[in-house]
Amino acid sequence: MTVNAAVPLGGLADKILWVMVRFFLLATEMSVVIFGLAFGHLDSRSSIRYVLLVTSLISLAYTIPQGTLEIMMPDDIFHIDTRDYDLFGHGGMTFLFSSSLVFAIIYFIILLLPWTSLRDYLALPTKLSFYIYVVVLALNDATQAAGAAMLAWGGVPCGLCIIDVTTWLYFSLYTPLVYHTFLSEFFSVSQPSIMFSYKAQMDEPLDDEQVSLPHQQSFSSLKTDSDYIYQQSNSVYDSTLFEGGGGRAYSASLQSPDSIASTHSLDLKPHT
Repeated sequence: MTVNAAVPLGGLADKILWVMVRFFLLATEMSVVIFGLAFGHLDSRSSIRYVLLVTSLISLAYTIPQGTLEIMMPDDIFHIDTRDYDLFGHGGMTFLFSSSLVFAIIYFIILLLPWTSLRDYLALPTKLSFYIYVVVLALNDATQAAGAAMLAWGGVPCGLCIIDVTTWLYFSLYTPLVYHTFLSEFFSVSQPSIMFSYKAQMDEPLDDEQVSLPHQQSFSSLKTDSDYIYQQSNSVYDSTLFEGGGGRAYSASLQSPDSIASTHSLDLKPHT
């Protein structure tokens, strides 16, 4: 969109940009699949780096032949005679058909893995969204391979329309597909917030057996968040059904370990 593909230099830059975008998308595509299939075995940062390195090398091995064929031996089908320049042809219809067919077969094999004995070794994902993601890519690659075959050997003009549609779907909607499948649920979860109320603690009457210690106020900063949650739930039982010694014994069982330990440490001190 930023270069003029009608001139020789602009056409070369346009093809290089297409190949670069395909490289990054293909590396991401393979990384997502490997992480989904073998995430249970990737227990260190080094293993994750190895996966990213391997997928980048495989994507590079795909991109170099595609770029070489696109620049050195462009497909005659994408040559514009009236303006004497070549459109981006995906490395030629033979290359596009072969690569799309291989990717489609790989994705269909992944769909069959849950029904094979390999499911015990790969720790396959259980979420349906992962398999929907694989189905979408498999159908897109299979359709693209069919369009390339129709255009290369059948001479059917609608094959070019199929290639254009599948190319637009892949380059435009692949990133939103990855986000919706794997990341939208993570970013949609909001962190819970806990509201504290100190008014109920001040207005709550003291029992006869409770002793107010002058230095007890200094320990308030040592309380954890769970202490306030337990204290709020205990006030309901103390003010309704469990009044007296039985209620205090039951409410003490609901307190957190930190608050019970601090209470015992205070009760052990001698009273004057």
